[in-house]
Amino acid sequence: MEIWIETRTVWRALAFVGVVAGWTLLAYPCVVIGVLLAADSSCDGGEPRASASGVWWVIATVAVWASPFLVFAGYRRTRLTIAAALLAVIVAVVVVAAVAYNPGEFCF
Repeated sequence: MEIWIETRTVWRALAFVGVVAGWTLLAYPCVVIGVLLAADSSCDGGEPRASASGVWWVIATVAVWASPFLVFAGYRRTRLTIAAALLAVIVAVVVVAAVAYNPGEFCF
């Protein structure tokens, strides 16, 4: 039995992966800025506390990052687009939780 995949399908899949990778790379510096803003800079030696402004920055960044996946899933309504949107939401929640519950410490 021979499996045949159309060339057009392969190019569309590669284009989708490239767009997702590019969009994620664009969001990465904004998340890094949010992580730095969320870091505890009190230098009191106690338990690190996340700064609200940094956490909100990360929330806004991942919301903007995940929105195209959600819009595309609503438009196409295929299993693949819904799975991609669900994965984007899960990644967004995990990133925000990681920043909120494990803030870094930035003492100078």
